[in-house]
Amino acid sequence: MNFTRPTPAPRTLAPLLLVPTILCACNDDTGNTWIEVWSDEFDGPAGQLPSASNWTFDIGTDWGNAQLEYDTDRPENVSLDGNGNLAITARRESYRGSAYTSGRIKTQGLFDHAYGRFEARIKLPTGQGIWPAFWMLGNDFETVGWPQCGEIDVMEYRGQEPSVVHGTIHGPGYAGAGGISGRYILSGGRFDTDFHVFAVEWTEAGIDSVWVGDSLVAKPRLEPLATLGALAARTSRVRLGTAVLLPALRHPVLMAQTMATVDLISGGRLVIGAGVGGAFNAEQQGEWAAAGVDPRRRASRFEEVVEISKGLGAGVPHSHDGRHFSLDSVRMIPAATQ
Repeated sequence: MNFTRPTPAPRTLAPLLLVPTILCACNDDTGNTWIEVWSDEFDGPAGQLPSASNWTFDIGTDWGNAQLEYDTDRPENVSLDGNGNLAITARRESYRGSAYTSGRIKTQGLFDHAYGRFEARIKLPTGQGIWPAFWMLGNDFETVGWPQCGEIDVMEYRGQEPSVVHGTIHGPGYAGAGGISGRYILSGGRFDTDFHVFAVEWTEAGIDSVWVGDSLVAKPRLEPLATLGALAARTSRVRLGTAVLLPALRHPVLMAQTMATVDLISGGRLVIGAGVGGAFNAEQQGEWAAAGVDPRRRASRFEEVVEISKGLGAGVPHSHDGRHFSLDSVRMIPAATQ
């Protein structure tokens, strides 16, 4: 659990509760059956540290994201709660030069596994600056470094947004702010009021589903589209997010070209996911304003974009006279890949 900034809070902040972390391997070629190969149910008395045969600790501070906490191996920060949960508790306290303490646990050197279903059942905390995450790094991290080792962020969460979680893939050429990322909004609910299962299914063909974040195509350029193409060719399903996809709202022909390219590379596996969110941060809010796109009309504009894309995808001249867009005999001709 990481911090990004100070927050007025009582001494003990809400803990992250983790219930069994399970890694499974596929039983057969169909992918329909899973065999459990590793798990931790966190059974034991309250106040006990997690099993040393399963977990080790990252101890220290500043792991690269300007965290403010010092992560410890103390039961005050990481311990069983006596009810089959592991509680990772952030505390507002002065400790070794930091104003906060928390905990980071990992299986490094104890267990690693390639391919399968990786999941954890977690109840998340809430509060400004809280940043819990459930992620995986390649087991060659210490020899090749990051991002060459690869990283799969199964779940990241910001405490000031209790209904939103994020997932991201990092690797050479698409790391940090350039990672392949997307978010999920829990409609009518919050992640701090109950447990939820966060999982990823990873096969030799790639991640089962890649949610392509809007930033990947919001400003079309060669690098992100090349990255998207590489991912699309190796995954069994590709989803293209539209939460704040400004080109789709301003330039439907550009969006149709982008979607057709991705669908071609992925072998027809593209799924369009129309999100219900809006601008994510101040910078994106500025982009909305600069584009002159009214968020209240986003849904109707996107519906027209879908209709235009269907028409253009047919490869015949297409005309459209709608509420937001007008086209006169526009034709998009598919070209063979090089």
